[in-house]
Order: sequence, then C-alpha cells, then structure tokens
Amino acid sequence: MPRSGVAIQSNALSISSLSPSLERRDGLSHKFEKSNPKLRKAKSFPDLSPYHLSLFTSIARNLNPFREVISPRMNDVVFKTGGDWDSTTLFNNGQEVPANELFVDAQTGRNDFGDPDAGGVSLGGEFTAYIVTQDAPNDQMPIFPGRLVIRAPKHEIVVENTHPQFLFEVTKVWLDQQDVSNNLVDLHIEIDAVNNNVQGYITLYKSHFFSSDEVATITLL
Repeated sequence: MPRSGVAIQSNALSISSLSPSLERRDGLSHKFEKSNPKLRKAKSFPDLSPYHLSLFTSIARNLNPFREVISPRMNDVVFKTGGDWDSTTLFNNGQEVPANELFVDAQTGRNDFGDPDAGGVSLGGEFTAYIVTQDAPNDQMPIFPGRLVIRAPKHEIVVENTHPQFLFEVTKVWLDQQDVSNNLVDLHIEIDAVNNNVQGYITLYKSHFFSSDEVATITLL
C-alpha cells in the first residue's frame, strides 16, 4: 500500500512543504542488517472524517535539547494531534503542506537471532520515513536527513538524523525529552487520512541488573 501525509480540505490532509533541496523519488527505505517484525493493525480515530486532518506548527526549538536551529536545507517536520482529525496538524520548516499520509517505521535493537536486545540504533536496523503530498500522490517524500517531532496527548517523540546520507547509527530518539536511542526496538507512526488509519507506538528494551530484562511498548496514538 503506498504510504501517505495532511490540511483541512475535503478528501485530503495537509502537511507542510518540503525543503527545496529535497529530491522526489518513489519511496525511501534505508535498510540495514536486522530483521523486521510484523506491523500492528492500524486503528482509526472514532466518529471523525478521515478527510479533516489539518497539520499545524510547532515550537520544537524551545524544547530541551533542541534549542539550536536545524539546517534550512534539511526537513524539520512537526506532527501534532489532540486525538482527533480536527486537532491534527503537520508542518515542515514552519510551512503547512497539503498531504495524504505520514509514515514512519523503524526496527532496530535486535541481536543476531532477531530478538530484542540492548543497544538500540547502535545494533543497526531499518528505517523508513516519508510523506505523500496531495500535489504528488504517487511519490514518497523522504523526511530524513532532518528532524521529526511527534506530539500526542500523552507523549512526545523526537527523531533526529542530520547525516547527509542518513547513516542509521547516528539516529537519535527522545521519548518525553529522555534519550532512548540505545533502548529503541520499534517505532511506528502511520497517519493515513485517505483510509482513515491511525496508529503509533514505540517499543523499548529495558535492562535490569537484579531482574529479567523488559521489552515495553508504549502506545502513542
């Protein structure tokens, strides 16, 4: 299924415009060494039209540790939702972009047998992140290199990778302003307004010295 991104319009979403230097191409999937788990079944916001997803601006630069301004040649994508379509917005570099879908999927933090393990992004993995705009519904616009902020009612996720070739191992991930880069196992965000699918979760590996290690999944959307 082609993936997509979001502004208040009939039959469409709205996501902010991509930086001028961003090359359009069919999909962006940075694959590395580890195996991929099955994605979870999507859910939808209840009793709300899938065509009223309007994506809005953010103040990520005011959040610790993001006071510095990201390079204007890179994407600075901010997604925010209050839990329904009318409160959902997405901006890129301060500008709103009409779009159909936002898709982010990262699998990492696994050992040679494919089981969750300590180490997070340092163990390698796979990362796919893109937006599908209304203007180019058949193209997947890559988000990285750059920064992505996901703000949900109870949690905030920040993903940053400013490496020009999007080197996986330099990816940084924060959950509620805590660095969880070395604990990450899965991160999945899908906002598909056309099909009214919404899902978001993060899975972390937690090591314990005196007890068994733990794999915890936190629902974001």
